[in-house]
Amino acid sequence: MAATVVVLMVVLAFTASFVRPHIPGPPPNAIATYPGDYMKQGAGEMIDWHPIDANAFAEARRLDRPVLLFVGVAWSQFAREFDQEVLSSPDIQNYLSHNFVCVRIDGDEMPVWISSYLPVTRVSLGIRARFQIWVLEPDGRLVSNIGRRRPATHLDQSQFLDELVRVRQIYTQVREQNLTSDVDAQEAADIAQIEAMGNSPFVDFNAVNRTIAAAADETNGGFPQNGFQDLHPYAWEFLAQAGDVDVLHASLTPVLHSPITDLMDGGFFVTSGGLDWKSVEFDKSAVGNAEMAWMLSQVRTEMGASEGVCDYLLRGTVASLTGEFVDANGFVRAGRIGDVAEDGRSARTSVPPRRMREVLNSEQREWARINLGLRVETNPVMAPYLSSNQDPNDADSMLAALRNRTAPSHFTNGEFMDVNGTVAARLMETGRAVGDQHIIDFGSSLFAKLDSFRVFDQVPHDLDVAARAPATLGDYLAYSDAALQDYLTSGRVVSLQNGLTVLQRALVTYAGPNPGEFRLGLPPSSDLIPSESVTAQVVDDLGESASAKVIRLCTAYGRLLLGDNSESNQGLTLLRTALATAQLINQPAGDLGVSAAGFACDSAILADDEYAITVGPQAQQMADQLYRHNPLRFVAAAFGPVRPDLRDKKPGVYLVLQGRPVGPMAVDEAEAQLPAFLQLKGNG
Repeated sequence: MAATVVVLMVVLAFTASFVRPHIPGPPPNAIATYPGDYMKQGAGEMIDWHPIDANAFAEARRLDRPVLLFVGVAWSQFAREFDQEVLSSPDIQNYLSHNFVCVRIDGDEMPVWISSYLPVTRVSLGIRARFQIWVLEPDGRLVSNIGRRRPATHLDQSQFLDELVRVRQIYTQVREQNLTSDVDAQEAADIAQIEAMGNSPFVDFNAVNRTIAAAADETNGGFPQNGFQDLHPYAWEFLAQAGDVDVLHASLTPVLHSPITDLMDGGFFVTSGGLDWKSVEFDKSAVGNAEMAWMLSQVRTEMGASEGVCDYLLRGTVASLTGEFVDANGFVRAGRIGDVAEDGRSARTSVPPRRMREVLNSEQREWARINLGLRVETNPVMAPYLSSNQDPNDADSMLAALRNRTAPSHFTNGEFMDVNGTVAARLMETGRAVGDQHIIDFGSSLFAKLDSFRVFDQVPHDLDVAARAPATLGDYLAYSDAALQDYLTSGRVVSLQNGLTVLQRALVTYAGPNPGEFRLGLPPSSDLIPSESVTAQVVDDLGESASAKVIRLCTAYGRLLLGDNSESNQGLTLLRTALATAQLINQPAGDLGVSAAGFACDSAILADDEYAITVGPQAQQMADQLYRHNPLRFVAAAFGPVRPDLRDKKPGVYLVLQGRPVGPMAVDEAEAQLPAFLQLKGNG
């Protein structure tokens, strides 16, 4: 009898395992038809999801319920796990359906919402840009935030349900007593801080340098925040600008020798949930990788013994961006979606001991343990990295044998102007710094594809003409950046003119009420939708902030167009705009340190005001040669409308020092006279 029961149970279990995959899942909900991979991740959930539109807030008003606003990207491991492990709970689904109106936003499709709330204090609170949960009143005022502040905060089903009960009680109290929540009061304080003109033209660069240096982890490298280790290319760039080579070495070298580097496919992963970079989340960002490649091209000559490692990782990062990230239409996708098993390893990237035994002999295995960090005891995720100072090129044959090409990699869908423009710009700048025409050519060809979507002075966000998402300031700036770099690398005047046209449109379209304030998005089309999405961006949330880009691009275009000595000169107007933005946001950006390092870098370029313009038949060659010697400096050739005050002068290099051109001189003479580092003073 017992044997019969056992057989019956086995049969039932087998039948269930066979039938389960064929049982249809729940019907798709209201967001199933909306673009964006993060939206599609929630399309099969038994949750009455709404997109961000007037209907959602009208429903919240009708029911007198708070809005639970989810903002995420598909290339966030925590966002995916939250869908799979938390929002799948029937108890949570039931509580949500009776107490909230749930809104879901894909941050790739609608990037303004990535930086909408608490634009300054989000950093100190540990709010992660890639996945956010906000609680709003029906009129859009903030009630609270729910999120993972530290890696150890898992927010499982029970914890999340407790959080939902807590914020629902706060909402009830706020509504019944007509109160302003603490979070909404902080939101108002943040916006007021951004809109308050600073007392000096620039941040205190010495103070920013001290803040960044103090944040550096000289044991593990990087700049850990709330237990996470994210990549901060602009913090390393600022250290290079300031000539703080010791802190640059101490904070960057360990990162280059850690599993955050993807040796299998090239590039860098997004984040690590541990100080030593060993708890890797295997997602990758196109913009983040483009900025890392650019940063390495800028600092490599200052890295001494690690210059070879910088070059090796730079080449791998470029190969990833120009290879695996490129879709069938030739555009770069926003992110690679990581694969991770319960043991924390990746089928694509990790090298389990069994595979080492299968493809390597004992001598090779020992070499891999020493030089690729493939020891389970110290590297539980078994992601290879350059753990020693061995010539990195020696690892190529070993890595080729260890790669698991049968494990597919998955990427986000969608083709976005801000992503592709930024990647094109940073690749052209990287290729120019290292003297690699192939890198420049890829960036230039990508920019040429983007130019076909420009309609005079307007650009889209999504390159799919049927997409719903409106363009943002980030899209305009990314196009203008790519156009600028195309001019700087090729001398194509038409690129400069088109980039200037789009930049000027952006400065008009997204201008805030104060001089120098430029908002990331336009006001919503309906007054039912909260307007918090139109704040200025200060934090480098998913890359260089929009405020920083305004300073950098207005400075670059302004310097190129100076020279006719008139008050209406376009160059002078752009430089004044850059200065106004630098002055407006210098206080919050200075306090944020590492998290707003892009703002500090670009303000430093404006404040230093020492750069080079080349003139004559060999202007482009001279500019490229000088830039390769000193990539921290702005170096440009004069063609077309550029620097009319210098075009008719003798050929050569003209150093512009505090606004006065000096020259002509030969390239080697200019190299000797142009300081290696930016001349930064305490308060500008």
